[in-house]
Amino acid sequence: MRIVLEAHGYRVVEAVDGKEALAKFRTSKNKIDIVVTDVIMPNMNGKELADLIRQETPDMRFIFVSGYTPASLKGKWREDLGLVISKPVSPALLTRKIREVLDEVRSKTSLQKTIFKSLLMQPCDVLPGDV
Repeated sequence: MRIVLEAHGYRVVEAVDGKEALAKFRTSKNKIDIVVTDVIMPNMNGKELADLIRQETPDMRFIFVSGYTPASLKGKWREDLGLVISKPVSPALLTRKIREVLDEVRSKTSLQKTIFKSLLMQPCDVLPGDV
């Protein structure tokens, strides 16, 4: 996934689990415009990660990737997540969704907003042959 995103001009910060993602976010938060993370991961799930990041950066945008279908994530937990993409995710879908989220942010902010280039992401599945 990193190769695909970098080929589309994004800088990618990777983490192996939720705790590492939070630590890397905290050291780079002024350079990160969107967080792409798994819903389920070791040491801290994606919702917990998002909750902690939102305490520090309330306007941060998230895309959640899951092996579970969005419909299977129940109740308030699902509502809190927002955009969930099911695995395996094609590079075309992922890059389109990232662009949509970033364009939405851009349309709501002034032109002083920096160009969106950074991602913090948990590695996830890519369809074979899509890289």
